[in-house]
Amino acid sequence: MKKTCVSNSTPLIYLSKIGEIRLLKSIFEKVYIPKAVFEEVVVRGGELNKIGVIPLEKMIKEGFIEVKEVQEQTKIIPTLHRGEMDAISLARNMEIDVLLIDDKEGYTAAGLFRLQPLRTTALLLMLYRDGAATYEAFCDSLLRLSEEGYFMKAEVYNRLIKKAKELKDSR
Repeated sequence: MKKTCVSNSTPLIYLSKIGEIRLLKSIFEKVYIPKAVFEEVVVRGGELNKIGVIPLEKMIKEGFIEVKEVQEQTKIIPTLHRGEMDAISLARNMEIDVLLIDDKEGYTAAGLFRLQPLRTTALLLMLYRDGAATYEAFCDSLLRLSEEGYFMKAEVYNRLIKKAKELKDSR
């Protein structure tokens, strides 16, 4: 059974940039985003003519991605951005375990609140593991993420490729 999740901005932005946003439907039944994330990704992204806004708008109109107001703000680390704070708060308010988030501080904070934080790279590996992407597509997605400005250390990149190769060899 597919789960629901809450997403912060960065995973949506980068999955859109590399043309893989639709793959979220392979893993999740529904994705919730706080209004602050909608404003950052769709409203401001649209104003700046950012690539990837149209597929996100379409997924919102379809109801796969749903914008929600944060009812109760969780007191978190003051250095987190508004979208990160709201995403963590929304996940907690809705009692949703999975949070898509890339920022190191946000990722750590989510774990402290007993959420299951997932980075964009982990999502891509899950898609490959579950058969929604080929090994070649997974490797290509990692490369495109990097080309689009997604920061990952070389050791992280190598670990991801190694894990995918292990999955490939075990099939």
